[in-house]
Amino acid sequence: MVHRAADLFTQQEANRRKSSWLLLGFVFFFAWIGFGADIALYLMPAEAGVRHGVPWVGIVATALAAGLAWSAWRFGHRQVLWSTRAMELITPVTPEQQRLVNVVEEMAIA
Repeated sequence: MVHRAADLFTQQEANRRKSSWLLLGFVFFFAWIGFGADIALYLMPAEAGVRHGVPWVGIVATALAAGLAWSAWRFGHRQVLWSTRAMELITPVTPEQQRLVNVVEEMAIA
């Protein structure tokens, strides 16, 4: 694998593409598990119960995985910020907050 120097935007695009593949794999994994369970239920002996006709387990598992993947893609950044108790610093009150504002402004200029 060749590593080439890339700018930030190229790296962001590559990460988005890799994240898309990861989420697609997540959905396919749950579809595989769900429809595999449907096949197992379909192949059960008839004495065990009613014949399993509609693949409900696979449909529900795939829909649930797709919903979770969409939610993570759409709202993941908010969930991460919420879990770290991050907040926007509008008016610095303490010296530490002012120092943070100064560092962020200097980094934005650089």
